[in-house]
Amino acid sequence: MTRRDFFKTMACVGLINSVPSYAVFPLPDDTFKDKELRKRVIKKDILSFVKEVDSYIANDSHIKEIHNAKDSKEIVYHNDDSTIPLNEWHTITRTIYYNKTLQEIYAMKQAEYIAYRDDPLSIAQMIYPAKMPTKDYFPFIEFDIGTKIPLLLTEEEKQRYKEDLEAFSSLTIDEYLWTYCILWLDSHRMYITMYYYDYYFKQVGKDLHFIKIIDHSTV
Repeated sequence: MTRRDFFKTMACVGLINSVPSYAVFPLPDDTFKDKELRKRVIKKDILSFVKEVDSYIANDSHIKEIHNAKDSKEIVYHNDDSTIPLNEWHTITRTIYYNKTLQEIYAMKQAEYIAYRDDPLSIAQMIYPAKMPTKDYFPFIEFDIGTKIPLLLTEEEKQRYKEDLEAFSSLTIDEYLWTYCILWLDSHRMYITMYYYDYYFKQVGKDLHFIKIIDHSTV
């Protein structure tokens, strides 16, 4: 699900009048007041998107290249196809980790995400917590548009951002942050949405399929 898709869905169900320009923030105060409805709309879109992803990667003709390793196999898919979901806005790779569980790969990817994050540590930990959620998790959806969340900065971050410390000491909720979530699609599938890319974990027997979907529309 791209952020464009999310806005289109809100427009279709009457929550907003049209798909807004990315430069227009915030939406009117009365937009999307029902917090449970926010969750339902986002989850519905993700479920639909995952169904398309599963269908796409099931077709071997979409494979661009395969890289084999001792403990894993990486499959790269074409992104020059107009078929949804793989189009000019997406790049999809699937890594099959042999004899690994969802919990193990979740932890591995969380450590990588924290290590190579662009955001302050406190934001990264909210988006992708070290402790794997056991139910659907929406870190920002309870907050209305325009709400400011105070952030705890590390000493290193205080030095890094000292020229504009006030700006980095809080996070202002916008429509993008609403879409950040960790969803359990069923007992063996999990989906994580982030800004530049999404993670889709799928336990298949003893192996864990890790599908990374890069959303170029946010870049």
